[in-house]
Amino acid sequence: DIAHGFKGSQVVLNDGMVVHGLVVSGDPLFVTSTGGVVQLIPKDRVKSKKRMSRSLMLSAEQLGLTAQDVADIASHMQQWK
Repeated sequence: DIAHGFKGSQVVLNDGMVVHGLVVSGDPLFVTSTGGVVQLIPKDRVKSKKRMSRSLMLSAEQLGLTAQDVADIASHMQQWK
């Protein structure tokens, strides 16, 4: 599940550019993307905006981690229980 308040949105601009991030409504839209990059987008440049059905967090694959890497990280983190 995705924590409440952290569902990402997909904003499609009139020029075809797509921005993914957490949106704070307003004019301009404030979109916080992965890595903390904040973009200000005037509403007149927005073609569409919709909620994403997936998390903004990158998958293990996208981060270049193998199944063994994930298991090793989980094992290492168990020391902080």
